[in-house]
Amino acid sequence: QIRIITDVSGIPGLKVVKEALRAEDVLGESTSQVIVQSTLDVPTEKPDIVSIIDHAEELQLTGTVVIPNKVIVKGTITLRTIYEGRTPYQTVHVMHHEIAFEQFVEVPGAQPDMSVYPSVSIEFVAFDVFPNGRQVTARIILKVSVKVVQIRTLQVVTAVTGVPGLKVIK
Repeated sequence: QIRIITDVSGIPGLKVVKEALRAEDVLGESTSQVIVQSTLDVPTEKPDIVSIIDHAEELQLTGTVVIPNKVIVKGTITLRTIYEGRTPYQTVHVMHHEIAFEQFVEVPGAQPDMSVYPSVSIEFVAFDVFPNGRQVTARIILKVSVKVVQIRTLQVVTAVTGVPGLKVIK
C-alpha cells in the first residue's frame, strides 16, 4: 500500500500535470470459520479401523463467487488417513478421500464485478471411528479469508512546474 499525490496547490504560477492510473483498491477483508464434517467409508479391500494413527491434508481452492456483500469460497480437502487395521499382518493402512467445502464470508460493499483474493487454512482435524470399524467421521475446522478489491482510475500528479527554483525529485 502506498500513498499517492492527487493534487498540489497553493503557490501562484504552479502548473500540475496529471495522468490516469488504474489501481486495485482494497474494499475489504474478512475471515470466517467453518466446520466441514464428513462420514468416510473404509475401502472394501481394506481392513476395519482399530484406531487412527495419523493424517495429512491438502487444500485446493476450486472457485470463488462474489455476490452482493458476500464472497463464496469453494474447494476440496484431500485427506490421507493412516490407521491401524484389524488384521494380524500389515497392520498399518492408508485411505484417501476428497471432501468438498463451500463457505461464505461477509464483506460489506462487495459486488459481482470485483476481484477477490481468497486463502484457506486448516485449523483443526478430529476423527471418530464408528463401532463397526468400517466408517469414520472427520471434522475439519477451516479458516477462510478473503480480500476484495476493485479497480479504480485515479488522476495522479506526474509533474509540477511553473515556479522558479522548484525542484521535483522522481
